[in-house]
Amino acid sequence: MDDGTLVLMRVEPPVDEAYLRATYLLDLAQADGAQVVDGPQGLRLASEKLFVVDPLGTLEASVDASVGLIVVLDGEILGAVLRVPAAPDFRIGPPVSQAPVTAREREVVARLAPSLQAHGLRCVGLDVIDGRLIEVNVTSPGALYIQRSATPQTRLPR
Repeated sequence: MDDGTLVLMRVEPPVDEAYLRATYLLDLAQADGAQVVDGPQGLRLASEKLFVVDPLGTLEASVDASVGLIVVLDGEILGAVLRVPAAPDFRIGPPVSQAPVTAREREVVARLAPSLQAHGLRCVGLDVIDGRLIEVNVTSPGALYIQRSATPQTRLPR
């Protein structure tokens, strides 16, 4: 690999033995000069739903609340989409529209960005309800697919 090689690892969970082996290969690729978008150590640390940060507030949202997905690259907000539950399923469905990013959500990103950057996590999706962080999406490709489906003009910078 050379300095022009860029590696972006996005796989569907679960984080299993194969996933962990792939992160060790990313260690080697990075040592060989490839630019790895999300650092392998950070991927191992922040595997789905295990990334722990300082509490950003308590969550008091109803089950039928909409969820915003904010896509963050290098600590900067690329965009956001709104997702809502589709009855009778309580899980959050596909994006229904672009979403404005509130001042509270910008604060969440600003507070979280140093931790993400310290662990080499450059590209993540943040799920928020009522301005409160509920999940950091690291391994799932959903963040990029959802963002692209709602805002096709958005592209990762080269």
